[in-house]
Amino acid sequence: MFKTIYSDLITLHLITEENLGEARSMFEGFSDSDYMLAEFDESYLPKIEDGKVSRYSFYAVLENDLAGLTLLDVDDWKTLTGSTGADVLLHMRGKGVAPRSKPHLFIWRLKF
Repeated sequence: MFKTIYSDLITLHLITEENLGEARSMFEGFSDSDYMLAEFDESYLPKIEDGKVSRYSFYAVLENDLAGLTLLDVDDWKTLTGSTGADVLLHMRGKGVAPRSKPHLFIWRLKF
């Protein structure tokens, strides 16, 4: 199973049950930590439905700095429909993290 997706200067690290606590703690200590941690708990926890992964969540790193969170939710495996989401730390906004990482989620998905 993959662990990371590389997209130019952005690296997306898969959030799993094994690294959930460590990934969550990375979002502590920022001015918007309360918001990001609430979003993490509400929207970025790994999800399995009917025995299949239905949410792939990632923490995003731009160059060497934590940038935010991004996800791919699979709504229907038969039609391969779903949605993406992203939350970017305030001090990292405007650097293209969300728009530059989302297309790579779909390209990655087509490979499976």
